[in-house]
Amino acid sequence: MAFDNSDFVNLLNFYKENDNFHDNARKSFNKFSEVSKSDNDAGAFKNPLIIDDNCIFDLDNMCWNSHLKNNGSVKSNRPLSVDALHFKNGRLYLIEFKGTFNSTLNLEEIMDKCIEKVDDSDLAGALESIKNRYDDEILCNLKIKPSDSLFLTLPQIYKYYCEKKDIKYNKEEFLSWLLNVPKRLYVVFLNDIHDSKRNESKNYKYLRMDKKLKKRYVPFKKLANMENSIVTQDEFREGFMREFFN
Repeated sequence: MAFDNSDFVNLLNFYKENDNFHDNARKSFNKFSEVSKSDNDAGAFKNPLIIDDNCIFDLDNMCWNSHLKNNGSVKSNRPLSVDALHFKNGRLYLIEFKGTFNSTLNLEEIMDKCIEKVDDSDLAGALESIKNRYDDEILCNLKIKPSDSLFLTLPQIYKYYCEKKDIKYNKEEFLSWLLNVPKRLYVVFLNDIHDSKRNESKNYKYLRMDKKLKKRYVPFKKLANMENSIVTQDEFREGFMREFFN
């Protein structure tokens, strides 16, 4: 029989039980307060975006567990993934908690003004490279994570499950189900602290990340039947959390 919703629920239940994994396994099903923590560039954890004791699947940890070797070590070639996964009423939700603000300073404008003041052509070229790379890296990362989650992380999670349960692994059937099941991607930013006073005190404009992201997420609708919601912490609490956990 073809892979269906009940098979996916069985897969999730398997990952929910840590007894199915080596002692080095991480919690696949954990509190929002843990899953929504965002790490900074130094690897140190910031405060959680959502403080709540309800649990959700931690897709990063599911990916980690699916790459565990028999000796407890973990393979190094793990793909990127969004932070969390929720499956309810036949719909799959992928959630990325981003510990930055949706409205950010226009880095391109700032860098351009800096470059204008630099006499050294080599230094100006280096600043131009930094400007382009920084802007592209943030947006590229937020585009790669959903695609990696769908085409690399979840198939590997399913493959590992099949191996442990002695089930025939059929990647084509799984991907067929995965690409057709209704999905919604949430990107959750920090509450926006942008206000008129702050804006008036600066010489730079502010940009909204969601406008750029929505353009990059357009192909997912046709390719993978996936809508998207780019929201703040409060909007996520009032929408997603209230619908499923209150």
